[in-house]
Amino acid sequence: MVAAASNAGSIRANRTRALDTRGRSMTDDDIFEELCLLDPFPADAVAAAEARYERLVPRMIAAFEAWIAATAVERALPNPLFLLFHLLGARSERRAYRTLALFLRQDPIDVEMTLGDATTQTAARVLAHVCDGDPAPLMEIVYDADADEWVRSQALDAIAGATRAGTIDPARAEALLRRVHDDPPAPNGAPLWVGWQSAIAALRLEALRPLVKQAFDEGRVPSWADDHATFEAMFHREPGSASDVQVERDLAPVSMSEDFVTGSGMWLREGDDLGEFDDDELAAIESEIEHLMRDMGADDPL
Repeated sequence: MVAAASNAGSIRANRTRALDTRGRSMTDDDIFEELCLLDPFPADAVAAAEARYERLVPRMIAAFEAWIAATAVERALPNPLFLLFHLLGARSERRAYRTLALFLRQDPIDVEMTLGDATTQTAARVLAHVCDGDPAPLMEIVYDADADEWVRSQALDAIAGATRAGTIDPARAEALLRRVHDDPPAPNGAPLWVGWQSAIAALRLEALRPLVKQAFDEGRVPSWADDHATFEAMFHREPGSASDVQVERDLAPVSMSEDFVTGSGMWLREGDDLGEFDDDELAAIESEIEHLMRDMGADDPL
C-alpha cells in the first residue's frame, strides 16, 4: 500500500496541465493515452512527455515492466511502448537500461508487434545510449536463443555504439566480440553475425579482422548480407567519407524531432501511414488479434 502522502503528491502531479496545439489541456494520463496512437504522429503528446520527462520517467519504465509481466493477449493491446522506447533512448536514460534489455528478450512475436521495424532500425541506437557501462545485459540478449534474431544482432551493434560513445572500454568490447567468435551464440548464417562483423568494422578492431575473414569463409555471415570486400571497405573507411557518416548515423542517439517528425531517419512521420502496413494488412492484424482473444476466452481483457 502506498502512503497517503505519496498518493496526494501523485494526484497533485497528475493535475499539472499542458496545452496541445488545439488548446486542449493534457494530463499525464492523456499523454500516455495519446502515445498509443502512431497515425498521425502524436507530436503534442511527445512534446508534453519531453517537457515533463523527469516526472514521467518512472512511469515510462514501469510501463515496460508491466508489459513484460503481461499475458500475450494483454501485450497485443494498444500501448505507448514504441514511442516510450525512443523517448528513453533519446535521453540516454540509463535508469531504463536493464528493463529495456529484458523487454527486448521477450517473445519475438510480441516484441515485433510492439516495436515493428525498430527491432532492426533503431534498437541498437537506443541500447547503445541507455547503456550504463556494463555490457552484461547486452551480452544476455546476444546469448538468448529465444530472443528475436535481429534484436540479438542489434545488441552487438549496440556494443559498438556504446564503445564509440565512451561508455564501454574498447578493450572490453574487443574481448566481448572475440568471445562471440570463440563461443558462437548462433549457427552459421544467422542474422546475429551481421551485427558482429559490422560492430568490428565500426570499431576498426584490427586484432579481429582475421576472425571476420574466417567467419566469411566459413559461411557464418549470411551470404545475402555483406560480403568480405564490403566489410573491408567499411573497416578502412576514410574519416568524413560517406561510409563514415553512415556509421555515425547508425550508432547516433535517436532524436524525437529528426527521426520522427521530420522523418530523416525513421519511417514514421506526421501524416504518414502506420509503419509499412496498408489498410488491408492492418485489418488482417486486428482480425487476428480478435480471433486470438476469442480463442483464449478473453473477449474483454480489460
